[in-house]
Amino acid sequence: MKVEPGSGDPTTAFDALERAVHAALEIYSNVHRGSGHHSQVSTHLFEQARRIILDHLGLSAGKYLVIFGTPRSTDALTAHLEPGRYRIASSRDLGLPLGVRALAVERRALPKGPPVLSGGGTARLVGPDWVMWARTPDRFEAGTPAIVNVIALAKALLLTRRLGDHAFERFIWIKKQEWDDFRIQVTGYELEKYLPIL
Repeated sequence: MKVEPGSGDPTTAFDALERAVHAALEIYSNVHRGSGHHSQVSTHLFEQARRIILDHLGLSAGKYLVIFGTPRSTDALTAHLEPGRYRIASSRDLGLPLGVRALAVERRALPKGPPVLSGGGTARLVGPDWVMWARTPDRFEAGTPAIVNVIALAKALLLTRRLGDHAFERFIWIKKQEWDDFRIQVTGYELEKYLPIL
């Protein structure tokens, strides 16, 4: 027998997260790219997400720096760091398929020189035979940042703080149950096509 996790309204956390994502999409723009209103608001939310991650992990902004990336890009960076010098917060830890990780790294532990992965905002200026790399954290955030995903991760962490660590668990459990129920339904097409075989 399956035991249903959590209690209370299973949609509370997802409804709040959905509203936050919709609000972020209404003002969406790339970060650190201009002086327009949407770019400024998106940049503010993106940078605020760094503070939320540090707060969630109980770390000091003076000692740690947050770098956002995919599982692949954060794995590439952690391969160059000493164990114990970083912490990870992942959307997967919450059961959310956002595909984003936040890597909180001790500032002094970051590698010197060129970034582990390049592209996107990792370079400030590029010449014919030289590159001036961006400052941290941009130097380690290769590619186009998943801005809305990062904002969603930060909001999800705030919701788990308010609603409990398992805020999303009950909703996900219900959706899995719905899928199991759907999977076992036999359609008329299947009855006509496969039942005569028996």
